[in-house]
Amino acid sequence: MNTSTSDETKIRRTRAELQTEINELKKKLPECEIRAPQIFFTDATPEATATTLAEQRGRAAMLSDEGNLFEIIAGIYTGGRQNLDVFLKGHSGC
Repeated sequence: MNTSTSDETKIRRTRAELQTEINELKKKLPECEIRAPQIFFTDATPEATATTLAEQRGRAAMLSDEGNLFEIIAGIYTGGRQNLDVFLKGHSGC
């Protein structure tokens, strides 16, 4: 029976040591905001599209059953001023 108690004590001590190590490592982690994934979106300005791509680590799809994307690219929200950069620089990542 002493062996069983001794083993339990070792396990508890090991867990405590591991928990201490985990807590110390957590303190070293940088603060970051966790966002829910937003892979699909529609009707967003080029600036909002760039922001979404940055937040989603470059993974996003602008989907629409109409041609809104082309109106947005043509400058519907910017008085006709076109901002194509985010669309021209996008690629499949392969």
